[in-house]
Amino acid sequence: MDLSTQGRLCEKAPAGSAGSVDFSDWAVLWANEEMHRLFGYAATELIDRPSRALFADQASFERFWQDVLHQIGTRNYFKGPVMHRRKDGGLERFEVGVTPVEGVANAYLASFDLARPAQERRRNLADQLQVLGAISDGVVVYSDAGRIVYTNGAADALFGYGANELLGQEVSHLNGDDSPEAEERARAVRCALGDQGIWQGDSVARRRDGSRFWINSTISGHSFPGLERLWIAVVRDITSRKALEDELKRSKEQLELAMRGSSSGMWSVDMLGGDMVCDGRVFEIFGLDPAGATMSRERWVSAIHPDDLNFATAVFRQHLKGETPIFQIEHRVRHTEGHWVWILTSGKVMERTESGWATRVIGTCQDISLQKRLSQETENLLIRLQSVIKSVSLATPAGPHAIPGTSAAGSLTRREMTVLTLIAEGLTSTQIAERMHLSPGTIGSHRRNLMAKLDLHSTAEVTRFAMEHGLLAR
Repeated sequence: MDLSTQGRLCEKAPAGSAGSVDFSDWAVLWANEEMHRLFGYAATELIDRPSRALFADQASFERFWQDVLHQIGTRNYFKGPVMHRRKDGGLERFEVGVTPVEGVANAYLASFDLARPAQERRRNLADQLQVLGAISDGVVVYSDAGRIVYTNGAADALFGYGANELLGQEVSHLNGDDSPEAEERARAVRCALGDQGIWQGDSVARRRDGSRFWINSTISGHSFPGLERLWIAVVRDITSRKALEDELKRSKEQLELAMRGSSSGMWSVDMLGGDMVCDGRVFEIFGLDPAGATMSRERWVSAIHPDDLNFATAVFRQHLKGETPIFQIEHRVRHTEGHWVWILTSGKVMERTESGWATRVIGTCQDISLQKRLSQETENLLIRLQSVIKSVSLATPAGPHAIPGTSAAGSLTRREMTVLTLIAEGLTSTQIAERMHLSPGTIGSHRRNLMAKLDLHSTAEVTRFAMEHGLLAR
């Protein structure tokens, strides 16, 4: 291309352009004086220089030309914001227009617009970005096309890049989600931004070295006069928080497994608002449907049996004052079907204000109705046994006609008399151990002792003894 051709290219530059460059074979063929001034070069210094030198890096250079060739192929021109590098290494954002040169293969005419209004708009934007640069969270600003136009120092450090290294790159490079659901999640984010103009959530990000980490992002759209819409993402590393959440989740699963084994339910109460969070077992104990019902401190208290209310309230208040490390209360609550359920409620204050007021209490509750009923039945049998033994001892004379074992029955301990009654009912040592909350070995020891004291040698003799003394129906 000779000098006369270059002159005609300068005349073909769009009116009002600040400078023009003709690209052919990826090198600068010609640039006017204003173009040299804008990029900080001496006169004619840009001639024959690879056009790659005007871009932030090789990747942004290649992406630019891919976009140019695509748009020229569809509408015969390209126009859009592009980040370019000056001779001093500084980066500047230009409104670039590119058109093919008629009659010259692989030659393109580019105009770079930095008119005074645009400079003023950029100064205003720079002032706002300077504020973002001062905050401790990472800030990434990108265009509608997904190109990064600004990052603060915190974002550069967070993602492992040097200053300005991310400029011009696609924001998708920072996404570290490679799961099968990644595209679906990305689509949901785009929909939220399109519908509401803002999105907040957790996601997996990727550092420059390829490592993944968790971030919390708040992305919002912002419009600046005379500029395209920009998206500002404020990001924070939450890897430590996610690790803690995972550990808490595992601990909760283990605790829930243990709770299911003990038929207990878990609850947590906000002492300021009165709201409660309960698991399904708590709702089941009260006869409530967890899908439609709610639980509160007031609802729980209103369900307590009137005879148990004062005692339960006193124990709970004592703990709230810090007088006990934990609290345990056996009390009755009314089931939604109308009957009373015995429960064991245990808990502990987990959070207090600086002045000592309890703000959060967590605990468990267990249905102990069966244990209460068995305990009462055993107590009734024990009272009956004591009464029978006492009456027989007073009415039966000593001598050969005395009932065997009657005189020795008075030497039985309270627990041995309970074991005697349960043996006579036909329970095995294992079943008696479960009912009395003792080990089978302990029950076996009591069994041997009482049979020795009563001179009994088999379960049949124990049963006959109980029947003869009126402990069992014949």
